[in-house]
Amino acid sequence: MTVSAEQLSNTEFLLSHSAPHRLSDPSPEHLLFFEVLLKEAAALMSKVQKHQSAANNIKSPTNLAQILESNGTLFKSLMLQKDRPIKVVIRGLPGHTPVEDIEAELRALEFPLIKIARMSKFRTRETMPLLYVQLSPSSKTEEIYSLSTLLALSV
Repeated sequence: MTVSAEQLSNTEFLLSHSAPHRLSDPSPEHLLFFEVLLKEAAALMSKVQKHQSAANNIKSPTNLAQILESNGTLFKSLMLQKDRPIKVVIRGLPGHTPVEDIEAELRALEFPLIKIARMSKFRTRETMPLLYVQLSPSSKTEEIYSLSTLLALSV
């Protein structure tokens, strides 16, 4: 049996359709508790109806995230494989080469950079000739694997 929000707010309806009580007359505390439960159930029903109407408008996972954020709903999502950044380590450049120069060169080659950082040894913090690069996924991103020179140096 499906119960509507109007029926949840009607105390007489619920008392007539509920299981028989062991007590012949419920105490005022029980009635007050019952009233509070009815109000909470009605509020939950309105939230469910609100989410059901929003669910009909979902066209993509990003649209779903926007709807949940606008409703103030807490959620956790994972990035899709196609949206994850490409992570690459470039080696062969001297450790003293400024990261800004390398970043400018990669941008000039039209790579969609997200982040670039010089890697260092964990214990000694000594810089290594390795660069960690994050690229946003695009058609140009795959070309970084075939990159052979950078700043006129072989990589």
